[in-house]
Amino acid sequence: MADKKRKRSGAGRRTEQGFTLMEMLIVMAVFSLLLIPLFSLVQRSHRNVLLDRAAKQIVAAMGTARSYSMAERKEFTVVFTTVSYSLFREGTGRIGKESPLPDFVVITEKTEAFAPVVFLPDGTSQQAGHLLLEEIHTKQRKKIILYNLTGTCKIEEMEP
Repeated sequence: MADKKRKRSGAGRRTEQGFTLMEMLIVMAVFSLLLIPLFSLVQRSHRNVLLDRAAKQIVAAMGTARSYSMAERKEFTVVFTTVSYSLFREGTGRIGKESPLPDFVVITEKTEAFAPVVFLPDGTSQQAGHLLLEEIHTKQRKKIILYNLTGTCKIEEMEP
């Protein structure tokens, strides 16, 4: 049965059918060259997802602070640094722990309304303004807009 898998070459020698090591290495090299753009694309989309998630987390934290301020009839404050944010209750201090932004996402610009954001007992904020988030490698940006009369936020896409 082993003879069926073998062929005779011209000089009477037997040769095995299959791939040589060199052929396998060439196929693997071509394959890896084709995968490089795929990894780059996956990494870029992952970073955009991180930026989107950071923007949604900030909007959710702002909504939480607004809800707490209306429920407890106290001022609540959201304080931002370039890489994190925290929620504070009037007179008692920080609520929970400091929330970090995802890696490679930073706050590049914030108006006076975001330094810090103060929610009043009626659910409004002291000032209107915006906050810019940026993913440092892809330069993708998102703008979070705060409306003072309603105390709500909106996320807006920005061109890099």
